[in-house]
Amino acid sequence: MSDGNDSTPRRFRRMRFSPLRDLLPWVAVALGIVVAIRALTGSMDPIFLVLGPALSVFGIAAFFFVRWMGRRGM
Repeated sequence: MSDGNDSTPRRFRRMRFSPLRDLLPWVAVALGIVVAIRALTGSMDPIFLVLGPALSVFGIAAFFFVRWMGRRGM
């Protein structure tokens, strides 16, 4: 395997463990909550009332997408 002549097609290879792929959805959710709270208190512009929850929803979707990829062996 180390000589570079891997006969396994690329589509059947699994992604290696990546802490960023597993942690970034949680970071996005936490950051979205913090941004939304700061916007509610008035320390940020009102547009962040929309962007905060949107970032949290994106993080939750990314979490489920990563789990789906793991089940499929990607």
